[in-house]
Amino acid sequence: MTKVVFSMIKHARIVTGIVLTLFVLPSNANVQAVPTPTTDPVMARNMKAIATMPSITSLDWRKPTATVGGNAALLAEVKQKHFPSTASIKAVQDYSDAHDGKGLLIWYDGQLVAQHFAENISDKTLFAGFSMHKSLIALAVLAAIEDGIIGDLDDSIGSYLSPWKDDLRGKITLRQLLQQSSGLAHYAFGSADPKGNALVLSSAINKTALQYPLVDLPGTLFNYNNVNAQLAGMVLEQALKDSGKTYAEYLTERIWDPLGNNEARLWLEDEGGSPRFFMGLHAGLADWLRIGVMLTDRDQQVLSTESLMAFSTPSDLNKGYGLNVWLGGNWHPKRHYGPTTPMVIPHVEPYLAPDVLFFDGFGGQRLYVVPSAGLVVARFGEVNVTYDDSIIVNTLLRGLLDSDVKNNREAYENKASDDVYNQRFEVLLSEARKGSSLTAYDPLALLQGAKKILALPRNKATWLNTQTRSWLSGLGVESNSKAIMLWHKGHVVFEEYFNEADATTLVISRSLSKPMSVIAVGRAIQQGFIRDLDVPASVYLKEWRGTDKAQITLRHLLQMRSGLAPQGYTPDPKDVMNRAYLHPYHIEVILHEYPLVSEPGTRYDYSNANSEIIAPIIERATGRRYAQWLTESVLVPLGAAGGDIWVNRIGGTAHSGCCARLPAETYLRLALLQLQDGIWQGERLLPEGYVQEIITPTETNPHSGMGVYLAGTYVEGRGAANPEFNYGKTKHGEVYLDRDLYLFDGNGNQVIYVIPRHDLIILRVGVAPPKDTPWDNSRLPNRILREFSEATGAQLKPQAGQ
Repeated sequence: MTKVVFSMIKHARIVTGIVLTLFVLPSNANVQAVPTPTTDPVMARNMKAIATMPSITSLDWRKPTATVGGNAALLAEVKQKHFPSTASIKAVQDYSDAHDGKGLLIWYDGQLVAQHFAENISDKTLFAGFSMHKSLIALAVLAAIEDGIIGDLDDSIGSYLSPWKDDLRGKITLRQLLQQSSGLAHYAFGSADPKGNALVLSSAINKTALQYPLVDLPGTLFNYNNVNAQLAGMVLEQALKDSGKTYAEYLTERIWDPLGNNEARLWLEDEGGSPRFFMGLHAGLADWLRIGVMLTDRDQQVLSTESLMAFSTPSDLNKGYGLNVWLGGNWHPKRHYGPTTPMVIPHVEPYLAPDVLFFDGFGGQRLYVVPSAGLVVARFGEVNVTYDDSIIVNTLLRGLLDSDVKNNREAYENKASDDVYNQRFEVLLSEARKGSSLTAYDPLALLQGAKKILALPRNKATWLNTQTRSWLSGLGVESNSKAIMLWHKGHVVFEEYFNEADATTLVISRSLSKPMSVIAVGRAIQQGFIRDLDVPASVYLKEWRGTDKAQITLRHLLQMRSGLAPQGYTPDPKDVMNRAYLHPYHIEVILHEYPLVSEPGTRYDYSNANSEIIAPIIERATGRRYAQWLTESVLVPLGAAGGDIWVNRIGGTAHSGCCARLPAETYLRLALLQLQDGIWQGERLLPEGYVQEIITPTETNPHSGMGVYLAGTYVEGRGAANPEFNYGKTKHGEVYLDRDLYLFDGNGNQVIYVIPRHDLIILRVGVAPPKDTPWDNSRLPNRILREFSEATGAQLKPQAGQ
């Protein structure tokens, strides 16, 4: 598929280039001779030097240079014990060494926790950072904007570069240069066009850059290109002329010295000429580390928060790229540089933090920054094209996750945790005596939801008559509903709120959280964090390795076939069911106390524990808290409003089997995502075939899929428990009038019926109906289906049985 897309792009670019050349760019005909080794002695010398494949630290041939900074800063003392996992540090040192590493520095939570250097190398050893300089150029441009030296990112570069003042290329903006979307031609080093080599090694780099033609319309295509950074630096140089400063002087004054960096060198095109802005900064590893720390530590920032946000904001054309900085949030196993660069960088897995950003220098020169974890890693080495960008960061992040697991185990065994549990149990017992359940949760974590709520389209259904609308209104009142909504063929066709509720009212999910957890797993599979449904849960839950639970798979958990003990209730505070629900370390209770009563995969038994254990699996697989994952990967892509979710303690783990609070329409969107086979507004959010997995019955319960209940063959009473148990059954007064109907079903008769055959969803949420009018699960969908059939002539295909 990728090859097809690139082929389409290639042909479109050829057509665009012809049009631009013939009809738009007459000034491109005014070209100058491009330097070659024959005409440029400096270039000849550089070509000869580079042919010997010099070391990353062999810089004598890279001249002339200009000086940046001049401090003699000392690196902080290493405090390795400050990092929770020394094994993780050792593992990343070994990985770096195995890929020709020369130096590695790790900063965590305000401390230097590791330094590792090859023989005769130190933190001050200058090395060629290659394209890491591009990221620094972006920071310098942002500083110049703050200082009023440059207007803003959307300035046209022709207002600074006089040769392009009246040229279409002058309409390119600084933002487009820094986002690698200028539309300028890309000539790789070693390509047939002499401009590729001349830009890198000649004594007339700026003049060469000005010869690059436009081949795509600016702002229409991401295509990584050295010339973009060179032009951005040229703009900054020109803007600095009024102040009398060179780029080296400005960089020293504005960034280098405030950070306490050591002396560095800029490789110039010629004596008195410009630097190579796309590479050519020779600095020590500690200097790069301090830049990374600046990006995580507000006390050390030399740029405003607004500038740093602009720096790391994804571009519209490549969500994995900001302003000359790579971003880790848009994972692909092979990171591409654009349609004209064949080289790819492997990323064996997604990053375990959503905010990873990194400076990328050719062959494995890197500065990784993870603000949310307070983690910075600076690494350099000899050029190695097999270096994987995800391994060092994820190894360290997993070390932090494993440390959290250990700390949680210790706290779970602390008596103070039991005191909190006992208080909660007394509240539950009091509610149970009144025939109720918990109606309030504390503490709650925010489910942010989408910043911009994309309203679902509304349209009154012509087939829904006045009598049925009145019946729905009456049903809502008499059944203690908060909302009843109907969706049909692209529109909400009925919507009414009851008992002082409205569209913004947060409705307690109860077990509607279970199908949401199934969607959460699907999103993790789609994004590459989880391999598939048949991966053992013990891959993420180390506590189960080597135990009788080691063979439980994610599929077993989502289908309630794990073999974990079935759900039950007892007034005994020592019972594991109560502890797994109310304990401030309820995940540790499930991991260490919850019994396995049958072989995984052999029996259906409904248990909240199956769904509750999804939260730590998601957290350990993705590096995100469960609430954060629901927000980022479920609610935001759906354009849905958020709410909150019960967490077992402040800063703890969310309940994934129950206890979210969301508006009614958000629940409707979850069902709509499944109705649309996991596709939302043209984008596949769930893996292909995943929805079919959700609605496929298991051999051990023909009425249950993954988080949903299926019509199956008619039974008068269907409960959540194994069909052999005769309790907790909901009445079905007649067969469903659609045999393929399935439903989300939460405690209190909160139901969302999904009827794919007729593109129909029916939602009812609220509290439990009065005991004297028990809920009939077939009544609501059948009334709507009869009305729909009578009005439209649609054929009904009822459930088998009765």
